[in-house]
Amino acid sequence: MQFIIHNMYHYTTIFISAKFIYRQYLELLSLILSASRIVLIASVLYLVIFFALVSGIINAILEGSLTPQGTFIIPSRSAQTLGETIVTTMILFMGMVGAYLLYRSGQALTTKSQETLLAAGFGVLFISLTLGLMLVNIKV
Repeated sequence: MQFIIHNMYHYTTIFISAKFIYRQYLELLSLILSASRIVLIASVLYLVIFFALVSGIINAILEGSLTPQGTFIIPSRSAQTLGETIVTTMILFMGMVGAYLLYRSGQALTTKSQETLLAAGFGVLFISLTLGLMLVNIKV
């Protein structure tokens, strides 16, 4: 009986945490939609271009055309495909979202909010770091 009650409490806590993260997402979405459209478009465009350049779009354009057709990941560090560049850019955006969640945890007012945002931020950072290292490991 006590085991069932403990599990119900655990599921309730997970549901409350998911509900809190969803509210934070809606708050961020309303903040983005209320900002100036020109500033928003310019900042997103800047981030996309910056992350694409960092993830090697120039190399993908120059060296990617020399790869065999249908190859997604080239097992060489000297060349990469356009698909690898897109995946690396997404991994960088995931890392940025994780860092943003960590930043928001410092601004949270309640302890529960801080813990939830910290856990989510470190979780997203861990996932992006793991995916990035897996991609680098394939390229060895």
